[in-house]
Amino acid sequence: MTAYLLPLLATAAAFALTYVFCMRPMRQGRGCAMTPPQPRAGRQASACAATDSAASDGTDAEIKRLREEVQLLHHELDLRSGTAEPAASADRLRKGEPR
Repeated sequence: MTAYLLPLLATAAAFALTYVFCMRPMRQGRGCAMTPPQPRAGRQASACAATDSAASDGTDAEIKRLREEVQLLHHELDLRSGTAEPAASADRLRKGEPR
């Protein structure tokens, strides 16, 4: 009997905790999802929606900085290999292309 009861109780507890901490806040408009929540009439927008734009700006700046760094590394690699001009972008191998 314990072999069946213990797993059933653990499953019920996992379901209850998931509902209380995840599903219920999302249904009430307080959950942080990938898409910004639509504000309901008479309610404030979620605090997550306010931070999405700030995080997006920071992410875009980081991506731009990393692209510039990769471009600089490609240029340094070209200088070390002895070619004066960097190879055309068509000559570079892209991810997933055969060699």
